[in-house]
This record gives sequence, structure tokens and C-alpha cells, in this order.
Amino acid sequence: MNIFARLWEICACATVIGIMAPSAPTQVDIAPHLFRTNATTPQVLTSSFVGHVLVDAIINGRHLWFTLDTGTNGIILDSDAARELGLREPNPTEAVADMDVGPLHANDVRFYLTRYGHRFEGPRVVGLIGAPFFRSNVVTIDYQHKSITVYPATSFDPSQAGVAVPLYFDDHMPFVETRVDGRNAAMLLDTAAFGTFLFSRFAAGINLGPPLGRESVTLGISGSAADSTLYRISALDIGGTRLLGPLAYVSSDTRPFAGGFYADGILGRNVLANFVLTIDYRDAVAYFRT
Repeated sequence: MNIFARLWEICACATVIGIMAPSAPTQVDIAPHLFRTNATTPQVLTSSFVGHVLVDAIINGRHLWFTLDTGTNGIILDSDAARELGLREPNPTEAVADMDVGPLHANDVRFYLTRYGHRFEGPRVVGLIGAPFFRSNVVTIDYQHKSITVYPATSFDPSQAGVAVPLYFDDHMPFVETRVDGRNAAMLLDTAAFGTFLFSRFAAGINLGPPLGRESVTLGISGSAADSTLYRISALDIGGTRLLGPLAYVSSDTRPFAGGFYADGILGRNVLANFVLTIDYRDAVAYFRT
């Protein structure tokens, strides 16, 4: 079994103990809602947790699987799927169509076209749903029970959501403050990342144990491959919880994210799956509940 296959299996067993909660969230300007619904109560979406966090969407009457991705600032669609659907393409890199995700409807969604199609033990996944979806509603991802819930308008009650952690946005992508091996780290909260990554600049300042493996990993759908080495870090603190011994890749990729903000790493599924994660772009806060 290769390192990628073992990452989720090993990291799901990280030990959890409590620590003090971080400070209250800040505010962020939010664009007008794209995905709207007439529902007034929380809505559970049709989803799958095979390979990635997937949601069922409808375009031109066809059901399609998309990865739910906080690390994407738009909505990505595989170019072959766009042609199969007969979508209007105002230029070679974009298509426009209405889209439904459960009870949520969006008119004239602008899809960015690329070669994306994947298949995870069955489901064909044709794209990524990013910031426009999260800006529209509060979203809860329950990894243990494999469910995704959206909260329209004022139906969200934060009192039971967990520990509030401020979000900081760069090009509509959310970053959170964590502590890795006792050191503060600004990390992209990425629901589509299979694992957690530390960039080499940050990793040079912490004590890493012996390497567990080495892979060439592509970060982002159009990024170039970067050498990444797998380590077990001593502890990672997030959302009032300390995870002991999670795995993380140290990547040689040192490029900034959009807007020039240098992150220290990427917080991925092997860490996020220890929580019920609620993401509220409007109030710039994520809630972590164990």
C-alpha cells in the first residue's frame, strides 16, 4: 500500500485532547449570494465521501458529482463534461449554465473549464465547487456520519456548532491560524486536500522526526509537481483541540497563494476528519466540534 493510500488510514487514529479556545471571529465582505433556496430550515445534501467530499449537482437535467472545495475560488468543470452537456461557452476557458445543488439554485453559473475528470471507486467526478457555494450559505461537513448540511439565511445557530476559529481570506479562500509543534502556522483550510501539507520554509523551524516516505505531489489542479516528504509531527492544535501525532507532507513548493499571501501549509482531510466542521464565510468563522 503506498503512502497516499495509508495517509487517511493512519491519521484517522490521531489522539485528541482539549486546549484553550482561540479568540472571537472577525468580519469579511461577502459578494451577493449565487446559490439561493426558498427553504427556511437546514437542508441535508446528497453526498458521497468516497475519495473526496462530493456533492450531487444538476446541470441541464443531468446529475453530476462535484468535489466540495474551500481551496477553490470559483467553480471548475471538466471541459469534456461541458461539451457532453452542450453548455454555452463564451470563450474556450469558460461555460455558463444554471446549476442546482439539492434545494439550492444558481442562475448563470460561470464555470472555469479545465481537464479535471476523476473517478473514485465508482463516482465520476467532473469538477470542483468552491467559494461561490460557501459564500451563499453556512455549510457543515460531518466526516464521521458522512453528511453535508447547508443552513439558509438565519437558520444557523452557532451555539452548538463547536469552537469558533477566525477565517482570513485571500482571493476568497479561507485561512486559519493553527499551532504545529508549538509554533503558530497560517494554513489554508482545504476540504479537497487529501492530507495536510507544510511548506518547507515553515517546516525548517520545527522538529521533525525521521521521514516516512517521499512522493511527487501536485498542489492545485494546475500546479506543477513538487517533491514532498511525509513526516509524523508531534502535535497540531486547531479548534480547541490538540491532535497528537498526525501525518503531514513537507512540500518543497514555496509559491504564494493568490494575492501574495504566503501560507505555512494546507490543512487537509486527515486533520479535518477529526471534526464536525462548519464553515461560515459571511461571518468569517469556522467551527470545530469533536
